[in-house]
Amino acid sequence: MVHRHILKLNTRYVGEILRGRKRFEVRNNDRSFQRGDEVQFVVVNDDGEPAVIGAKQLASEYAALEDLVFRITFVVTGYGLKEGYCAFGFEEVEE
Repeated sequence: MVHRHILKLNTRYVGEILRGRKRFEVRNNDRSFQRGDEVQFVVVNDDGEPAVIGAKQLASEYAALEDLVFRITFVVTGYGLKEGYCAFGFEEVEE
C-alpha cells in the first residue's frame, strides 16, 4: 500500500528541490518510509511555522513546490545515521 506523507520543509531548500539538485531527505523514520511512498512538502520557516511569503518570486516557488508530488525511490537506515533515522531519495511524479 502506498502512503502519502506531508512533510515540513525549511524555506532554504525550496529552490534546490525545484531545480532538481536536492533529491534526498534525512528524516526521523517515525512514519516507516518505504520505497514507492509519496511525499508532498509544506514550506515552513526556521521555527517550523508556515512560511510568511514576502516576495512574489518566493511566493510562486513555495506554491510550485507545495503542488508537486514526489515518489520515494530508496530508503536506507544505519550507515552512520542516528538510530531511528533514515535517508531517502525521491523523484518527481509526472502526472
